[in-house]
Amino acid sequence: MKTKTTLTFVVSLLFVLILLGAWWYFQGGNQRMPSQSETLNEMPGMSMDGMQTDATGNQSGSVQAAVRVTPAHRQLIGVKTDVVRERDLETLIRTVGTVDYDERRIRQINLRISGWVAGLFADYTGKFVNKGDPLLTLYSPDLVSTQEEYLLAKRTLERVKTSPVAHVRTGAEAQVESARNRLLLWNLTEEQIAELETSQIPQVASRIHSPIDGVITKKMALQGMYVTPEMNLFEIADLSVVWIYAHIYEYEMPFVKVGQETMVTLAAYPGETFRGQVVYVYPYLNTETRTVKVRMEFPN
Repeated sequence: MKTKTTLTFVVSLLFVLILLGAWWYFQGGNQRMPSQSETLNEMPGMSMDGMQTDATGNQSGSVQAAVRVTPAHRQLIGVKTDVVRERDLETLIRTVGTVDYDERRIRQINLRISGWVAGLFADYTGKFVNKGDPLLTLYSPDLVSTQEEYLLAKRTLERVKTSPVAHVRTGAEAQVESARNRLLLWNLTEEQIAELETSQIPQVASRIHSPIDGVITKKMALQGMYVTPEMNLFEIADLSVVWIYAHIYEYEMPFVKVGQETMVTLAAYPGETFRGQVVYVYPYLNTETRTVKVRMEFPN
């Protein structure tokens, strides 16, 4: 009797479970998951139009869907667009550089004769001078005597230029030419020699002029100093063109070639860009930093 009651309870429980399963199947099991297009359409600011579906509601892969994003959402997620076009690939290398003089535009001023500095016009470092500006005045006994010799040779030539003896005229012309060449070698200019011929008076203190436009970067000359040919009195640098040195890493070397355009920005000139070019790549590697030195040239 007890066994029959237990069997009846188990059968009743199974019947109830079967009924619950059938109800769940017909009520919740047939609910389909939302499609991708419905999900996108429900997202604020986004929609999916133009997507083709087949008879079963599946999306067809033959046509691409158009995704629309509002400007506010584009700004929020950082979407950027551009026109598709063909162009060369560029590699941008950023580095820090140091500005230096162009070595080809530096002049050292020295004399070819001994004497005393009688006066200074370029009297401080950093002064800008133009080509032909006086740097100093020099008193040299040898230079004064050569000027007198030149004037004497010119007067002698004037006296003998009508002489019927050819070698006399030739000798006088040679003396004039010799004295003139010595004056040119001893730093006098053509204009100073012409002034000497006009005044017929030797210049006791001769002016020494700058050979280039530039800035005095070194000044060794002092008032009253005795100077000799081996002494450097000034160093003048033409800053119309400058060099910039930079160091690039070893892995960037394939992208750097002589003649390439370069750009530099300076904190002193915000918003401005200066353009130059690579003029030399040093043929050795710094083993500690694994960098290569590059020299660039920029108009100043």
